[in-house]
Amino acid sequence: VELPEVEQMAYGILPILDSIRSQGTPPPAEQCVTIQKHFDQIGDAIRQLSGSAPLGTTGHDAQTQAAGAGRSASPAGPQQISIDALKQVEQHLVQSNQAARNLVALVIQKAGVNNAKGSAKISGSDITRILRELEGMDEQFLADVQRRMPQITEAFAKLKTERGGGTPAKTTLDPLIKSVQELQEAARRVNATNVLQFSRGLHSFLTVLGSQGPSLVNGRLQAVEFRLGAVVPMVQQWVEMGRIERAAIGKALSS
Repeated sequence: VELPEVEQMAYGILPILDSIRSQGTPPPAEQCVTIQKHFDQIGDAIRQLSGSAPLGTTGHDAQTQAAGAGRSASPAGPQQISIDALKQVEQHLVQSNQAARNLVALVIQKAGVNNAKGSAKISGSDITRILRELEGMDEQFLADVQRRMPQITEAFAKLKTERGGGTPAKTTLDPLIKSVQELQEAARRVNATNVLQFSRGLHSFLTVLGSQGPSLVNGRLQAVEFRLGAVVPMVQQWVEMGRIERAAIGKALSS
């Protein structure tokens, strides 16, 4: 509805909610109060934009509130965060063995300040936008893998059945190789290195299977098929690690 200031205020709540979700326990009172303040500010901004008095204000108070509409419509919480503060988050994650994906470095890179000094500041709204973008990419990648892997597994089982002791039919092998290439490209887009390495190895295996003869791959089909069943859990774990790292960044932003 073309209300970017209200949108920024709404995005300001998301790091807090991510932090609460990562805790796995009911939020403490201070976090609930912070969230309520965010919602109150959003409600007041919308009422101001519609010409109504903010909640709980009348007369002179309403005029004063309306005069400060531009100030009230800015996102709550810190407006900026330094690169040093983000790197402290990264150090904490490394020490707790939770920085497998190194999202702090990726956030700094996406913010376009990777060559700046540690004291350089990054806009809080930019950090929030990047975190939501990364979360969306993770969810899309997981959905893509969950959709593709049953197809790949089914095609691989068909390949084993048809192969017997000879070279597999091209009509069966080629679509399977194409699906693996698409999985590889999807993993490359989100830098899912473990899935990328697996899909590259699988692609090489299928290429050998189709061109070098069956003797080179005897006994390996069963092992590869077993590995196929581990891909979706692997991606789910990768997405969970990303959620933990994003929540830590969001918590630093909202503190």
